[in-house]
Amino acid sequence: MSEETTGARNKATVSAAIAAWAAGDVTTYAAVYAEDLKWTIIGSTPISGTYESRAALFSTMRSVLGDVMAEPLTPEVLGIVAEDEWVYVRLRSCAKAKNGIQYDQRYCWALRLSDDLIVEGTAYMDTALVDAVLAVS
Repeated sequence: MSEETTGARNKATVSAAIAAWAAGDVTTYAAVYAEDLKWTIIGSTPISGTYESRAALFSTMRSVLGDVMAEPLTPEVLGIVAEDEWVYVRLRSCAKAKNGIQYDQRYCWALRLSDDLIVEGTAYMDTALVDAVLAVS
């Protein structure tokens, strides 16, 4: 039996983390992000930009999205592929915002892993939807 490839291991790591998030276990989900993570959210929304640590990313997401969402985001993986250190995930997350807007977001994440941790990521998403949810909060 051959040794598991880096890509397969990284794909399993990301899949398990998102499954934990879907089950409501944000602690396990967050633990797969390296402390010195570099995470970029594309666009020009209030949450767009590059975060230079796990703490900065999760603090912003909690404070900004926590203020506007009526319920937790629930993720669903639509597709995932991996090659060596890179994992590409298509996913959806849904929740109702406090203002009544249904936040039905689609993402594509490009993730680079090292030692079973996400060290770099870029999140592509519907930024107009982000603006709509945040603008009326």
